[in-house]
Amino acid sequence: MSRIAAGTLSVVGDPVLAVEFKQEQIEVQTSPCSSLDGLLEEIRRGRDAADAAARAVGARVAALATSPLPTVTHTTRGPRYAAMMDGFGLTAREQLTCGLHVHVSVGSDEEGVAVLDRIRIWLPVLAALSANSPFWNGADTGHASNRTQAQGSVADSWPGRAVRLGCQVPFPERRVYGIRNPAGRRDGLL
Repeated sequence: MSRIAAGTLSVVGDPVLAVEFKQEQIEVQTSPCSSLDGLLEEIRRGRDAADAAARAVGARVAALATSPLPTVTHTTRGPRYAAMMDGFGLTAREQLTCGLHVHVSVGSDEEGVAVLDRIRIWLPVLAALSANSPFWNGADTGHASNRTQAQGSVADSWPGRAVRLGCQVPFPERRVYGIRNPAGRRDGLL
């Protein structure tokens, strides 16, 4: 949706759609769901809304992890995205990776830390299962997932990457990442 994502949002005005870091991306947001069937319905509704918005301006939506074709990206305007560009330099300029992110609710900081501690050993398996982007800028990268390679250069700079947290004490300390790091991470995100 090169350079028209913001325009598509104004055409449809659907609350499930939002602009993203790059104008070639669009964010589809779901409501909180209590079942997988409900989540699947929300995802389908959002993707349908995104495609309808794109069609309204003569484009189509493609759910891709990375662009298989050469492209020049365009950063969405705003202070948060400008800070990300400044903080991550070349990595941010070249960034055009997409994904399906599922947010879950936990009852407390303690429960959240316990969940993170338990899933961290599965991160390599999850990365392997999500391999879906062998191409970048029109070339075969030789990787099953170039998205993982591209995101790794950003994730390597994040504090606490895949480390055991152990208790809730470090959890709030890691939240200040957005304050210390110029990339503008939002409060509450690890």
